Order: sequence, then structure tokens, then C-alpha cells
Amino acid sequence: MSADRWSECPKCRVDLDVDSKRRAKKAADAYGKVSHDEYERLIADRDKPRKLATTLREDYEIGANEGELRISYHASCEKCGFAYSFKDARSMRGVEKS
Repeated sequence: MSADRWSECPKCRVDLDVDSKRRAKKAADAYGKVSHDEYERLIADRDKPRKLATTLREDYEIGANEGELRISYHASCEKCGFAYSFKDARSMRGVEKS
């Protein structure tokens, strides 16, 4: 069995959260130090919804062949370059290779 799918990248999620905190701090630090219009602009920027795109491609395969269970997984983000791979193969008890 083999499959691929697109989902949200965990690194992009962290980056988005860090950016949100940075924008909130920038607005809080500006309170009372900038004009009312500038402060309102910073608040609007802080509150502006930001959507996380599905930029993480996930490919995986699970199969049993010749008494062995094989699992492989690979993920890579086309936006930030994050990548992760996992492979494992294990003997299935009670099934001997010919």
C-alpha cells in the first residue's frame, strides 16, 4: 500500500506562532509611544488572520512481503524546506522467508 497527501508543516506552524507572538509584542511595546493611528495599525496587523497552507507533502508505504513488514515515510515542505524520513523493516513472527 502506498499513499501521498498534503498537510500543514509542523515547522511552518512553529514559525507562524513565533511571528504571531512577535507581532503581539511589537503592538504591546508601542502602546503610548506611537500615534493612535500607528497603534491601531499595529493592532490590526496583530489581529489579522493568517492561514497555514498545506505545503507538507507526505509519502508513505506500508507492506508485508516475504515475512517482513516494511514501513517508510517521508515528508517535505515546499515552503520552508523542512524534511523528515523514517524507514523500518521487521520480521513477522511465524512467517519464514523462503
